[in-house]
Amino acid sequence: MNDRYRQSVTISAKTVDEAIAMAERELGVPRDCLDITVITEGSRGFLGMRAENARILAVVVKNAPAPVEPVPAGAPVAEAAMPDAEAAADLDYEAEEEEEAVAVPTGARTQQQQETSQVAVEILETLLRHMGVRGRVSVRTVGNPIVLDISTDNGGLLIGRHGDTLSALQYMVNVLVGKRTRGWTKIVVDVEHWRDRREETLRTLAFRQAERVRQQRRPIALAPMPANERRIIHMALQNLKDIETHSEGEEPNRHLIISLKR
Repeated sequence: MNDRYRQSVTISAKTVDEAIAMAERELGVPRDCLDITVITEGSRGFLGMRAENARILAVVVKNAPAPVEPVPAGAPVAEAAMPDAEAAADLDYEAEEEEEAVAVPTGARTQQQQETSQVAVEILETLLRHMGVRGRVSVRTVGNPIVLDISTDNGGLLIGRHGDTLSALQYMVNVLVGKRTRGWTKIVVDVEHWRDRREETLRTLAFRQAERVRQQRRPIALAPMPANERRIIHMALQNLKDIETHSEGEEPNRHLIISLKR
């Protein structure tokens, strides 16, 4: 692994200030040389129960001096943290319409995508190492999006409930690659084609529930799911002449309603 990609870290601590101080020590640079993204400010919980640590992403800016001192061997290692699943899901993107149309020669664009994909692979490998997960990262497709695939024996751990952990990991990769390349290319992170299988499951669910709506002549509410999964169902049913869908509720309990068109 090229050391120049060891220029970012995710930190979990009791407070944001404490997390920033830990990032300074781990990266070996002062606060004014770090770009800090607060993933969550944390909470004290109720009577000490369900308390949540603050979590940040710290990225060394380009004009930072060389690290002043490495972390001593045996020192406590900061916990690698993932962002909130809702934030990660939002990046799973209702953004095709937001892509900028930029006239770039095909050859230059292909080379740029190749370089970006290699940066993404190295960053994803670094994140997996921080998580203590052994796996091999490969580039499945180079384009927009760039699709990375992880081969691992810990697939269930990486995917998480309804793909929450995988979406969070994808979010982190997109943020870090964007900061590293100073550009924007959508990057999809998958575990052994899980996303393809999940999309097919959701499409099957969508059509099955649409048929129930027709038979029962009443709306059906689906279980809460992330934004990207709601979007898959919206897209699956959008061309049906007699069925419509809309979302209701607040995250993380936002859910889809399938109903007959009036």
